[in-house]
Amino acid sequence: MTGVPALGNLAEAYGRAGQNHFTFEEVLTPLKATAHRSGLPWYAPRLLFAADKLAPIGWRELPKAMSAQCTRKLQRRQR
Repeated sequence: MTGVPALGNLAEAYGRAGQNHFTFEEVLTPLKATAHRSGLPWYAPRLLFAADKLAPIGWRELPKAMSAQCTRKLQRRQR
């Protein structure tokens, strides 16, 4: 399972003392378990914090940028 979680909060909100009361690693636990049980590989996500503050043009550019990054990563693995 892979993807880019777009979070509308700041990184500081993900922790015991933060607004969400859990680390982001803890929030991901059910997804990791699902991937494991389904036999899917797990890749650490690239997190996008304060996504609600992102300029509209940034949203249009994000998929293209992430696609290019994933392509480069796959090319390195195939070598």
